[in-house]
Amino acid sequence: MQVAGGRWQVAGGRSDKARYLRYFRIFVGIDRFKTRQMRYLLKIRRKEAKIRD
Repeated sequence: MQVAGGRWQVAGGRSDKARYLRYFRIFVGIDRFKTRQMRYLLKIRRKEAKIRD
């Protein structure tokens, strides 16, 4: 899997491109999930800090 400057280098035909798109979507989904988790944890930490003060 190679991503160069936002352009995809897809060797072969449509099947490869479809496979690449599937992987890409999975990775994007994981990234979004991680960021959501981080935000949630930060919120909880802020609440705890407020309670401590």
